[in-house]
Amino acid sequence: MQLEGNSRWLEMLKPDSLLIESFDGSMEALQNQAQQILDNIETTSTQEGIANYLFQKYEKTEDCQMRDAIVYLIKNGCSVPKNRLETKEKYQKIKRKLEIKIQRLKRQIEMSIPSGRDLEGEKWLHTLILASNTMPVDQSESDSWFSALKRNSPSIPYPIVYETNEDLKWCLNDQNRICIKFSGLSDHIFQIYCDSRQLPYFWRFYEDQELKKASKDQFSSALFTLRSAMIIWKEDDGKGEPWHKNKLYLLYQGNPNFFLGVAMGLQEPVTIALVDVTTNKVILYRNIKQLLGDNYHLIRRRRNEKQKLNRQNHKARKRANFQQKGESNLGEYLDRLIAKSILQIAKEYQVSTIIIPRLKEMRSITEAEIQARAEERIPEYKEGQRKYAQDYRVQVHQWSYGRLINNIKAISSKLGIVVEEGKQPKQGKFTDKALQLALSTQKNNRQNNPTKTNS
Repeated sequence: MQLEGNSRWLEMLKPDSLLIESFDGSMEALQNQAQQILDNIETTSTQEGIANYLFQKYEKTEDCQMRDAIVYLIKNGCSVPKNRLETKEKYQKIKRKLEIKIQRLKRQIEMSIPSGRDLEGEKWLHTLILASNTMPVDQSESDSWFSALKRNSPSIPYPIVYETNEDLKWCLNDQNRICIKFSGLSDHIFQIYCDSRQLPYFWRFYEDQELKKASKDQFSSALFTLRSAMIIWKEDDGKGEPWHKNKLYLLYQGNPNFFLGVAMGLQEPVTIALVDVTTNKVILYRNIKQLLGDNYHLIRRRRNEKQKLNRQNHKARKRANFQQKGESNLGEYLDRLIAKSILQIAKEYQVSTIIIPRLKEMRSITEAEIQARAEERIPEYKEGQRKYAQDYRVQVHQWSYGRLINNIKAISSKLGIVVEEGKQPKQGKFTDKALQLALSTQKNNRQNNPTKTNS
């Protein structure tokens, strides 16, 4: 989508000298038209929302003056600048910057195209023979060989995605067990194994299909509970052939109305809110203590360990032969426990989307939390607040939010749950922050078309 949008923008882009031609060479007329467009847009809209609206308006209109005014606005950051005609050098700089961005996006796409998995290890063996008998041309080739040999290629195929429920056929076997056949694999019948909590869903899938058959296709399959599904192999500790020692899982689309917000901070490393976004009703809240359960004591242990390490490194810095001491694996273990607990809840409630804070904003979020705490403890005394904030930063455990987010994303991808980034509020209770985070993507979607409405 980024490549498509930037390529479209490159097609639209024009220098001011061409934009004013449709206004009889008048820059003032061009700017007046651009200002009229801005006046019809909500003033509370973000720059991104205004830009999206302008692109949509450009596609819908055939008026040359309107189109040129829109290009002028987008080129100038969705505003009308005070300066006059742009210079030729400035336009060339804007255009060249856009061309470089498009080239970079194309390279990223080319590099991200997956190649087939080396299920039998042929590529790995070929690289080993090549590296054993041939001198690399340069360091780059040597690094690529080393990377290929170090990589452990999965011995299982890629997942298969079925976009519609018409690709899945449900049936019952002689033991009245639910079975399924997949389009393209119709010669094979798979029996469903699940726990008692999931079984009602599969019976509903089967009943929906039988209802359509009985009605002679009068009902649309678009109304069925199951929309899409994915089958995925997972490595297991079994023995024998790959189809015996590994397990095949069926992942199906969750409730599209259930979003889970994951708020993060210092005092409470993680707080979640499960929300039905159609009604904005909160299904549940969970804090870090509830998420970790019997393992909650590890939080205090981790904080004590971190403080001790900071003191040791602080003393060591004064010595000439200072070497930074590393951390234990307890932090990584806690991140995995927290992510696993969050995803267990998401799986149980068939959550479709998890919203996490933007990682680049975590520093400002934690600093705002520290400042608010300092102002609460020492009101109306700036120097005291500054000293308290400084001491508090040393005492409190700075969480590795990036590592925790990566753990959440890794497990979510295996379960077929979408992970999006949202804006976490800097003020308020952590439960409110998690709630607003869960609703943030819905609010952004509503802002994508920020036209004024007359009451």
